[in-house]
Amino acid sequence: MVRSGLTEGERVVAGATFLIDSESRLQASFTAAQGTAERPAPGSCEAELDSGKFPDKYGACKKCEVHRGMGSMEDDCRAQIPKPWK
Repeated sequence: MVRSGLTEGERVVAGATFLIDSESRLQASFTAAQGTAERPAPGSCEAELDSGKFPDKYGACKKCEVHRGMGSMEDDCRAQIPKPWK
């Protein structure tokens, strides 16, 4: 029950999550069909490491992601992974 913020007769949207999710999936399928996959985010393990050539280093990098948002902890963790990465 809505008690404030609306006036009688105003229309309210309900259940839009399904529409947003459906639109997102539809866009992803179009992108995949066109062969234009999204590029990995700069600084991500996917962008920084060759996971096929260095699977152990890639795995170590992914483990560092638990520190995301904790200041420099993620960077410090990654600094422990020997280079080269590519």
